[in-house]
Amino acid sequence: MTKSKKLSQAEVKRRLNDEWFAMLQEIGLNPDKDALTKLANTKDVRPELFVVGGTRITLGMLLQDFGKAMSKVAKIDNDQQLQDAVGLIRGAREKIPTVIRKAMKEIRSTLPRQGGPGRQPKLTAIEANQMCDQIAMYIRQNNKLKEALQKVSRLTPQLLGKNVSPRTLQKAWDRRGQQN
Repeated sequence: MTKSKKLSQAEVKRRLNDEWFAMLQEIGLNPDKDALTKLANTKDVRPELFVVGGTRITLGMLLQDFGKAMSKVAKIDNDQQLQDAVGLIRGAREKIPTVIRKAMKEIRSTLPRQGGPGRQPKLTAIEANQMCDQIAMYIRQNNKLKEALQKVSRLTPQLLGKNVSPRTLQKAWDRRGQQN
């Protein structure tokens, strides 16, 4: 039985780092030193280009030292253990793009939708409070909620200078405890 040759930490670090860089290069996450400058000088001003490029550069920079970190954490003494570690890196080559796509999908779901903030409310918070006060006044006069909403709706052109439907007033009334 022959003994395996003991590897130096420098050799383990170099080989793991080389394998890791090769893997990052293959999946497109190994940015140049001047990648940010190239991205900033791009003539195409579409924001999605900057998001994609910036994300790729950031991920590449975050992941580039993982090979060195792996050599510090892993107790690799011989060639067989080094080959096992290299096998793990090669296995990660298949998994990292999938993990990154899933993470980007999660991030994308938290961003606001494209096209603006959506429909603006008909009533501001102050106007909604005023209308709720009017509705409450009619309810105190023994009107049912539906009748109070219709009466206030007929008064909105004089009170606010715009028409507001009873349904909009109903929504303001339902949210009256949440308003400032």
